[in-house]
Amino acid sequence: MRIAIIELGKSHDECLYSQIKIIKSIPNVELSLVCNKSLETNVSYFDLVDHKIFFSIRNGYKQWVDIINVWLFLKKEGFDKIIFNTAQGKSISRLVLFPFAKSTKFYGTLHDTKKISSSHSQKRITKKTDHYFILSDYLKSNMKTSISNSVFYPVFFPQYPNAKVEKKENEIWICVPGQVELKRRDYQTLFESIEKYGVNKNVKFVLLGRYGHAHGDGDYIKQEISRLKLQDTFLIWKDFIPVPLFYSMIKNSDYVLPLIHEEDKSGSLYKNQISGAFNLAVGYQKPLLIEETISDKYMLNEALTYNKSHIMNMINQLPKQNNDNFYQDKKWTFEFQRESYLRSIGITLPNKD
Repeated sequence: MRIAIIELGKSHDECLYSQIKIIKSIPNVELSLVCNKSLETNVSYFDLVDHKIFFSIRNGYKQWVDIINVWLFLKKEGFDKIIFNTAQGKSISRLVLFPFAKSTKFYGTLHDTKKISSSHSQKRITKKTDHYFILSDYLKSNMKTSISNSVFYPVFFPQYPNAKVEKKENEIWICVPGQVELKRRDYQTLFESIEKYGVNKNVKFVLLGRYGHAHGDGDYIKQEISRLKLQDTFLIWKDFIPVPLFYSMIKNSDYVLPLIHEEDKSGSLYKNQISGAFNLAVGYQKPLLIEETISDKYMLNEALTYNKSHIMNMINQLPKQNNDNFYQDKKWTFEFQRESYLRSIGITLPNKD
């Protein structure tokens, strides 16, 4: 059986390896990873893949040329199954306009469930797609569609090389993964709470994403850090964080803080999609710090919850975290995700008997 996983965008690569690991856990599968060239460094650490193929995906009318090149490759290879790691967006909606063999089956991950009912281009993708993966039980419960779909948690990661990280023995690291944008994370509430309640000297906030991109809010972050004299409390990055360093920072963190709040822009954004912080926390066995109302929605019984207006009260009382016995529910196990995922793409595992 020949399978291709495709990511034509410049993000969501954190969802790839779980699928690779699952697919390559079964015998006699030849797996190709077809990616946007911008992800070449990120996926260079992925083992198990039989072939890695990269395409430049430009903007404007030139994108049609790139999409045709992708289509010609896929058609020539004659894959049995094609899986869209991001089953939405302009590039995929254009790709599915081209004819494929009737025997080829299509599957894909829907990252923004709102698109299923509001996007014309999504309807083209849906018409071609045999099954959608949804990235949380909460998102699935709120999605209204007749198309076949199931929940998939991409919480497995490769063995990235360790980068040198300096961390004092008594320090407690609170990791806030993701690019620094006010629309995605409620940094304002965090700074207001620090101003009101203070922050323990051994607490460090790791804003694990670059702030120097076009939509970044680095000026605001740096201004608040300077105003509150928090230079020793925050770790920030202007540019792209090397992959080994990114994952080493997560490994060395004690807690993961998505910093999504119900009445904030971040809360509105994540009503129809999920933050990658959740999967990183599960994958690396880091307890989540979540606002009470968000925790109730996502049914994360193992999360440590807080009232938004008292976030620093809770953080200042946190112990250093050495417990790796979080996320004991069977849905987080490889066996459970493997069986569910393979069943969804039409591969039945033999009975263990």
